[in-house]
Amino acid sequence: MKFNKFGLVLASLTVSMVGIGSTASSAQAASFFGEDLQNFASPSSEDRAKDAPDLGILKNSYAAEQSFLDALAGRSFGTLNFERSEGFTQLNKKNQAFNYDYDLMKADGSTETMNISDPNSGPNYLSTTIQKTNGSSNGRNTNLAGGRYGISDAGLTKQQRMNNQFLNTNAGKDSNLEFSFSEAVSAFGFYGTDFERGALMGVEFTRVDGSRKYINLDLTNAQDYKDRGDTIRGTAFYSGYIADSQEDYFTKVRFDIRDAEAGTNDIIAFDRMTFAAAAPKAVPEPGVGFLALGAVLSGAAFKRRKQS
Repeated sequence: MKFNKFGLVLASLTVSMVGIGSTASSAQAASFFGEDLQNFASPSSEDRAKDAPDLGILKNSYAAEQSFLDALAGRSFGTLNFERSEGFTQLNKKNQAFNYDYDLMKADGSTETMNISDPNSGPNYLSTTIQKTNGSSNGRNTNLAGGRYGISDAGLTKQQRMNNQFLNTNAGKDSNLEFSFSEAVSAFGFYGTDFERGALMGVEFTRVDGSRKYINLDLTNAQDYKDRGDTIRGTAFYSGYIADSQEDYFTKVRFDIRDAEAGTNDIIAFDRMTFAAAAPKAVPEPGVGFLALGAVLSGAAFKRRKQS
């Protein structure tokens, strides 16, 4: 996917430096965040949402993503969109464990594998599924009307937006969606939608040495709007995290997803997930007369390996 530089909405972009604990390294990690509030009408009303916002509208989230991607210069990375072209052909596979392996081909020709898993299964779970924006994942409430949709580039047709797929999971059963990597990675970013009732409490990164770092996301509290008679629904956000030292690279990402309102069993969505391989080691400057050959590949394709 081609990304264009976006230079607006700087005031709404949050870029923070996060301390890395008590290691010998004094390096800091960069955290990126942008949020776009939406006011979709009730899914059961005649005014319910009939089209999904694209990145021409979700400007704060898009600006955060672009800043995150710019910061990955020199690293092999790829972005997973959960589309049919990437192997996600089975939709609405409910109440079953979710398990996918995907490969990132790195600049040096080696492969990095990301495993996506949600072990939740059984009659009381929606569990993790792949959905279309114009699909239905919970009775008669369509995904779009309920506030869940795939993230589309600006300029696509409505039909393309409606066909956009995303990763769908439920917050009501405290789902633990995990992403594991065959080798240490240095960065991870993603979009989320419809977190007004279901709440992503935080993201946990497991480092190579087994220690963990937990990051809370500063999402807007929907209750504040409800208290004054307003409603937010269909809100989108982007969050990106970059570890800035080898000691802080990580091999697992776990989403800590919980129900913000007891008993709602709310459903939430993820899309456009990016992970980056470990940054290349510094190379001494070449001697006079030596020509540098090319640049490190920064965008890499995913290749589907297996599905179970």
